[in-house]
Amino acid sequence: MFIAALDQSGGSTPGALEKYGVKCTDDNMMDLMHEMRSRVVQSPAFKESNIGGVILFKDSLERGLGDYLDAEGFDVYAKVDVGINEDGSLKDFDIDWLDEFPFLHGTKMRSVVQYNDRNYIRMIVIQQLMYAYKIKQKGLVPIVEPEVPIHHPQKDSIEMEIEAVLERNDVAGMICKLTIPMMPVRYNSLNCPVVALSGGYTTEDACFLLENGRNHMGASFSRALLEGLHVDQTDEMFDNMLRMNIEQISNAIR
Repeated sequence: MFIAALDQSGGSTPGALEKYGVKCTDDNMMDLMHEMRSRVVQSPAFKESNIGGVILFKDSLERGLGDYLDAEGFDVYAKVDVGINEDGSLKDFDIDWLDEFPFLHGTKMRSVVQYNDRNYIRMIVIQQLMYAYKIKQKGLVPIVEPEVPIHHPQKDSIEMEIEAVLERNDVAGMICKLTIPMMPVRYNSLNCPVVALSGGYTTEDACFLLENGRNHMGASFSRALLEGLHVDQTDEMFDNMLRMNIEQISNAIR
């Protein structure tokens, strides 16, 4: 399973645009990001790939990019969260607006697990699942994403507890989007598809980790997918760079 994460929102947008070679202001940020996203999904390298789904920010849905991708045969997922609290938990958000986009296949929401504390980790994961159950009632596939920072000193212990909480709860009909684990066999027992987030790894490093024993995981990359793309590239150079990233990720999850 390969799901492209093109759902950069307010906080991550300036950094993504800077890597693309574009400076932005608060006024034109989303316009520029829409131009970048459109260039990516309209590239022959993207349309001819084995990417099955695309996660979009609400702004992109309102601009018609979701309709375009649905017509092209991609499953479209909407980023539904509105950010996180200081402790990494989800801020309260509404899901009723999803009804405005009948072509949607699913949703995505991201928390950040900051502390190695059993009760805290359970709270983060259960909050994701409670929203996921409501989203499933709408006939959609929720992607739950309790992210563990890749350099966290207690990363393996946190991942062990996340796995335990997910195993004890009903995750059927969902997709778990998780940081590439320290232990290769982690998450094998979950009763749902599992995709890896790149989480700050380079494309090379993320693919190396997936190839070395983590191939039970699919991929849902953002930074690793877009690495090396630049606004000043010719269409041929842009397409070739994107194709190389997609092929490297595809080979890593086979």
